[in-house]
Amino acid sequence: MIGSYLTDNSYGHRSLDQSMERLRRRQLDVVQVHSLTNVEIMVPFLNEMKAQGRIRHVGVTHHDPLYFEPLAWWAENGPIDFVQVHYSIRTRDAERRIFPAAQKRGLGVMLNMPLEKARLLKIVEGRPLPDFAADIGVATWAQYFSSGPFPTRP
Repeated sequence: MIGSYLTDNSYGHRSLDQSMERLRRRQLDVVQVHSLTNVEIMVPFLNEMKAQGRIRHVGVTHHDPLYFEPLAWWAENGPIDFVQVHYSIRTRDAERRIFPAAQKRGLGVMLNMPLEKARLLKIVEGRPLPDFAADIGVATWAQYFSSGPFPTRP
């Protein structure tokens, strides 16, 4: 039945077992609930697997700023170790609640789409780096766009 996995952890259990088998691992370092899918059921399940030693770190993720409020809630309150969020020089909404919550709780933060699916590189293609880039140890546009934190907007 389509969608039946949203009411229990059976899909997560099968997926975890399959991943461990494919990777030939007894323990995974990082497992996250992608796009907050079934998060209320999956986070407790993953924490159970963490207690059993099958997982070291549990996290949640979402790439769409429309979902940053629920993602921020998990960063502020959820029994998680890390959060993954869309963040770039162009998309900085995570600075408001997600980063401060992660810092306050000591959560790890992983960034996704720091280059905006390579769109930022297309914008600067053929252009030289700013003069100050060398002073801060930046040699490529990818380093420049990934070096954050970015200056506060006026």
